[in-house]
Amino acid sequence: MMFKKLLFLILCIVGNYYSLSAQVTLYLNEVYVPIAKKDTATYYKTCKDSACAEGNVLIYYKKNDQLASSSFYTNKKLNGETKTYYSTGVLKSKASYKDDVLENTYDFYYPNGKIAYSKKEDKEKKWTTAVYHQAWDSTGKATLTNGTGLIVLYYENGKINQEINYKDYKEDGLTTNYRENGTVYQKETYKKGKLVAGESWDLEGKRYEYDENTKEKMPAFKGGLPALAQFMKDNLKYPRKASRKNIEGTVYVKFKIDTQGKVTGVEVVKGIFPECDEEAVRVIKSMPDWEAGVQAGRKVTVWFTYPIKFKLQR
Repeated sequence: MMFKKLLFLILCIVGNYYSLSAQVTLYLNEVYVPIAKKDTATYYKTCKDSACAEGNVLIYYKKNDQLASSSFYTNKKLNGETKTYYSTGVLKSKASYKDDVLENTYDFYYPNGKIAYSKKEDKEKKWTTAVYHQAWDSTGKATLTNGTGLIVLYYENGKINQEINYKDYKEDGLTTNYRENGTVYQKETYKKGKLVAGESWDLEGKRYEYDENTKEKMPAFKGGLPALAQFMKDNLKYPRKASRKNIEGTVYVKFKIDTQGKVTGVEVVKGIFPECDEEAVRVIKSMPDWEAGVQAGRKVTVWFTYPIKFKLQR
């Protein structure tokens, strides 16, 4: 009986997690992006299913194994109570969800245990996300009431992260963002929830201006996803050794698109077979330059995780 061996690939960019096994532990950087090297991880995640979308998903601080967050999924949707914690073990936030929709309020707490702010879902669908409802300073004094006033967000070191002026549940006025060292890196002016003008500064102090239309853009393969699919189809080859051994599976490759649009930092995060892993890396490295990503008006480096599926169809 003759077997016709065909190569299929899944063209899907994964931004947050991946796994091939039923019980998984994933290592994450400071913004919860999965990374291959355990030693450089800030967090690690444990899941009961291969997609981390069923049951109780737990994230821990790697430095002390303290629980960082706990959430529950059913049918790939958030259901039940979700909590996050500071590295000291103090409650950081809590909320309840039903089928990914926030129930009641999302409450965030200061490291001293006092409530910092409360967000709520818009039942009339005037907003696309939960909005700030109430806010207090660290002494318990109200700074935002019924969606109007000032909200101040802090880093864990106690320094200001963000100051936002709100009116009628919408950003209105100046929003200022700070680095952890206290320097300002972004200022935006809003009117009734819409960005009017923005400016940002890089680490060297260079200033960038932008508006609502030029604020941010994800990196893009020239020609879009159809062109990317065609490139992969034309260039990805099924390794002979893997074919002879009937090796199948998905190789997850991590890479970044730098500020020049070049593909760099290519590495296998989850492999299946040496020759398949090498072929996946080879074809990713051979990609032409992309259009660079933009954030706050300036070009930025963006990481992707790209799954390539090797499958033999008989």
